[in-house]
Amino acid sequence: MDLSSSELVLWAVTRGEHRSIGFTFLASPRPASLLGERFEAVTRSEHAQGRKPELDRFAFVGSPAELAALDGPRVDYLDPIVRRHARESLRRDT
Repeated sequence: MDLSSSELVLWAVTRGEHRSIGFTFLASPRPASLLGERFEAVTRSEHAQGRKPELDRFAFVGSPAELAALDGPRVDYLDPIVRRHARESLRRDT
């Protein structure tokens, strides 16, 4: 996705198990189909250039339970980010 910095809002700063620091930004909602198409285009481009993409798949999750149901490796800070997002989404809905 091509976004300008003015379209992003810093939402969280995390510290990983290996002392890494991560910045999580929020952007305005986009259609899931558009995000899927863009991901596939980037993946195809990486393969066409003889490179293995850093990410080989992505999933939309709306709760910690949905995240827990996914197979495969994930970054250590993802669980707390999903929990926080789910809590804040519940607050907005009530």
